[in-house]
Amino acid sequence: MRRGVVATLAAGLLLTTSPANATNLANATSPANDPNPRHAAGREAVAAGGLAPPWNVRPGPTEPTGTVVAIWDRPDLGDGSDYTLFQELPDGTTVEVARTHDKGYVFHYAGSPGAAGLCYRVRRTLNGTHSPLSAPGCGHASGASPVAPPGPLTVVPLNPERMYVSWVRPVPGDGSTYEVHLRDGERWLRRAVVGDQHATHVTGLGANTTYCFGVVRLRAGVRSGWSPMGCGTTP
Repeated sequence: MRRGVVATLAAGLLLTTSPANATNLANATSPANDPNPRHAAGREAVAAGGLAPPWNVRPGPTEPTGTVVAIWDRPDLGDGSDYTLFQELPDGTTVEVARTHDKGYVFHYAGSPGAAGLCYRVRRTLNGTHSPLSAPGCGHASGASPVAPPGPLTVVPLNPERMYVSWVRPVPGDGSTYEVHLRDGERWLRRAVVGDQHATHVTGLGANTTYCFGVVRLRAGVRSGWSPMGCGTTP
């Protein structure tokens, strides 16, 4: 969080299925009584001795930049498969948007935080053989929320180890809680949780380094989307 991804991916990434269970896997993805030919393709591929496609494809968490984590379950973990993510458009056509190697997720820039109506399909490739496209997985990116997110961030370096991070509260004094997250490579790490305040200090940083932050608001147990991202460089 990419902090939010770790918990969200846990179930999908820890699920293992052997080749012997591939037929069951395809059936779970594409029920035998499902008339949709796109779903039936997975069953037919396995029945013909082909490559089982991914299943349980869905949009996951959204980052402050509008990047969505697309998630799926893999037929066999660690077998070296490549996965190609396609976005399915309203007219039924598909557009390739991302690729990854032997992972159950990939990042896709959807254009805005909390993007709605996303439909994804995933194709698996192993040793030059392609699976059929997975059944489509559609939904709202999890950044969409009835709780308004914090406004723009201001990041002020104070010394080589400390920064002051502030944000605009949508409704000051309403009892919201705010989580401050630090971007660390492909993750977001929670560095502070504060009550109904508009700022906090983040410590333990390094000199001459650029750090980027995002803030999430929690109101009555409901999480907002992300604030716009804010960055600063320590002296």
